[in-house]
Amino acid sequence: MSHLVFIKEVELDNAILLLGLEGYADAGGAASFTLSYLRRKLQAESLAMISHVAMQDYTAYRPIALIEGGLVKAVHPPLSKIYYAKSSDRWVVLVQGPEPSFSWFQYIRYILDLASRVKASKIFTFGGFVDWVEAPKVSAVVSKEELKNMVLEAGIGLIDYEGPCSLYTVLIYECASRGIDAISLWYHVPFKDYAILKHINMLDFRSTKMLLEKLKALTEIDVDLSDVDDDVKRLNETLTALSKKSAEARRFRAERREYGPSYII
Repeated sequence: MSHLVFIKEVELDNAILLLGLEGYADAGGAASFTLSYLRRKLQAESLAMISHVAMQDYTAYRPIALIEGGLVKAVHPPLSKIYYAKSSDRWVVLVQGPEPSFSWFQYIRYILDLASRVKASKIFTFGGFVDWVEAPKVSAVVSKEELKNMVLEAGIGLIDYEGPCSLYTVLIYECASRGIDAISLWYHVPFKDYAILKHINMLDFRSTKMLLEKLKALTEIDVDLSDVDDDVKRLNETLTALSKKSAEARRFRAERREYGPSYII
């Protein structure tokens, strides 16, 4: 039984498939917010969903209940919600939801089935990690050798890494084995800023802007960034003010580690 369910029958062709999941690989919340921003700006409509039944740790992501008049009418597991829109005569499909706790390969099969159904020409994933860098930046992992130049020409570095990985990297590996064009974009959140972002419960809008700018450079997606520009300005003002007062931030700058990365890609 497939847990990929289509709500609407729409003929899509040459779509760009974008995946931005909540969870461990979403430091600063920029990856999931990037998908929400695109969905709003492109006025995307619901297309399908993936039920996370038997894929989710319910103590981390609780099932959703509907209770009316004291009676439980429905309970359903967390979902990946799938939307579609058009931008510059190009179909865009967006996938949002929590990163599954279990059955990653089953979930990836659903994503690849979706890609086949919408005739996706490329798959992009968005993730983020905390890193010992002075300023935010975006790097990439790709499924094909020929995608490297495309990424480098957009001003995006390529990642060298060995260690535990996220679902995105498994997806890129599966795409490579099937000859599918896929690019995983990763933003680096400076450690000194992440401590402040967590304290003030604020999203890393700078990383969202960088992801959107790189996406525009790599695709034909045209999206207005004026709203996120305002968010970035507000965030920079907040970080500047708090960094001056923060002994913790000053210590991060003074004691920045020079050895290997401590992130999961």
